[in-house]
Amino acid sequence: MGMVSRIREPGARIDADSGIRGIAIGRAIGVVGGSRSDSRHDWFGAQRAAGDCYHRRMAKLLLNLRNVPDDEADDVRAFLDEHGIAYYETSPGFWNISLGGIWVREDGDFPEARRLMAEYQAQRGARVRAENEAARRDGTLGSVWTMLRDEPARVLLAVFGILFALALVGLPVLLIWR
Repeated sequence: MGMVSRIREPGARIDADSGIRGIAIGRAIGVVGGSRSDSRHDWFGAQRAAGDCYHRRMAKLLLNLRNVPDDEADDVRAFLDEHGIAYYETSPGFWNISLGGIWVREDGDFPEARRLMAEYQAQRGARVRAENEAARRDGTLGSVWTMLRDEPARVLLAVFGILFALALVGLPVLLIWR
């Protein structure tokens, strides 16, 4: 009963049959906790606007760090620090399955952070396009042929890997037709 008493709301009745699930069901249909159980209040009783489906103080994801270069993530951290926006970072985990990202702590700072992020992405996009155009004009932009010339073993290994995977996929089809 210790765990139930920690999450119990004022006015909520918990009986032995329903337990914690009874609170969640009562909360969903609006019968638990008196006036605080309507859709304009969250679990902790804080007033929320129509359409909000999260707690006001919940952090919001600004940048998913999957496939983001280190220099871009460093730039984002720098402009958040420069403008005094509180944030924290989560790592993507051991196998990069979970979400790694930069999260804005305060709900009020999120619109400003999004505006800054949009400006930064526009500037970065223009800069990278100009760098690629300059590399193409100079003839230093990478292509399949330059990669084959620079790293033939890597390219051949990739081609053999693709052919092996196709053979494994096609083998059952060939065996069924026989």
